[in-house]
Amino acid sequence: MVWQKWFGRTSTVLSQGTFKQHTCSRRNGTSHLPTLSKEAFETMLTGRLFRSALLLTSGLLAVVQADTTPLTSNLNFESAEERAATTTFGYKEDGASWVIDSGAGLTVKVDQGTCDIASMIWNKAELQTWQRKSHINSGLGKINTSIESLKDKTIQISCKTPGLEHTYLFRPNENVIYMGTYHTKEYEMGNLRFIARLARKPMDNPMVPECKIDNMTAIEGHDVFADSKGITASKFYSGIPFIEDKVHGVTGDAGGVFFIMSDYAYERSVGGPFFRDMNNQCTEANELTLCMFSDHTRFEDYRYGFHGPYALIFNDGKQPAVSDVDFAFFQDLNLTGFVPETGRGSWTGTITDKNGVLSNSSVVVGFSNADAQYWVK
Repeated sequence: MVWQKWFGRTSTVLSQGTFKQHTCSRRNGTSHLPTLSKEAFETMLTGRLFRSALLLTSGLLAVVQADTTPLTSNLNFESAEERAATTTFGYKEDGASWVIDSGAGLTVKVDQGTCDIASMIWNKAELQTWQRKSHINSGLGKINTSIESLKDKTIQISCKTPGLEHTYLFRPNENVIYMGTYHTKEYEMGNLRFIARLARKPMDNPMVPECKIDNMTAIEGHDVFADSKGITASKFYSGIPFIEDKVHGVTGDAGGVFFIMSDYAYERSVGGPFFRDMNNQCTEANELTLCMFSDHTRFEDYRYGFHGPYALIFNDGKQPAVSDVDFAFFQDLNLTGFVPETGRGSWTGTITDKNGVLSNSSVVVGFSNADAQYWVK
């Protein structure tokens, strides 16, 4: 049994065998395994990589599958051609906000002073709940923001405060909000997550029924609820192991909203391939979450650095494929902390199983250091 990690031109053979190659980026809609950053590679070569090395079999893996069946009653959506005919890609100022039009049907409003998303209009419905906005954690408060159109027409909104930089990116004729988040020790917080707070009327279906908390009473803090029959519901029931969590989202009469994670989305997170965290809670709002770091059952120190790329995609309710978005343009951006393909390398190795113990198992090898975590299946 052979596994191999790629670092570009450099590779290290751990034992003899015939190697199976895993390329290290996503191009033309093809998904590949991630590569290690140069920083993590150099740390590994000094012998300090293996704070934890895992050999895990499929028997340890339990996955909560998201229920993304488009349970909508409104199927009279405009076609892509109709949407494009009535909108033009670009942005404008509206008081203290920027309004971005995707040119394909999505309109997003971002507050200039806080970096909060204040409005998301899709399929002629306002998806943003009025009670609270969509943002990092519970909001970053007053923050420095800027907007610019890049050479390839990408619209970039940069939100900066000491210790944290969050970036929104919009591409012509894509109903997608691309994002990346850079975090250092200078900005202390117990969790790092992006929460899209969606209105229940147009977006009422949770990832799984056990996330829907209607007519229930809290029985454990503000996280676990129960009805009169003792049936419980909780945001923690929506967790999917990182290794399986490429796409998760919610649906409703206005279509669907989904997070799509790049190959590197979890390299700065903690917990390894089978760690899971809360992805969804359906209370007064349908909260769709990407947890980059949290203290929920944490057993590793927090990894600072660039989290992402990741994307929030809007469609008509069908679960998207990872290939529906293309993160390749990040290679040409100058985002703080982002490690491009040119700064990555590879590592190669073999698992020896002379007695065939693992012959009928799907094997996962996970490895990590203080800077990053990776795995190979």
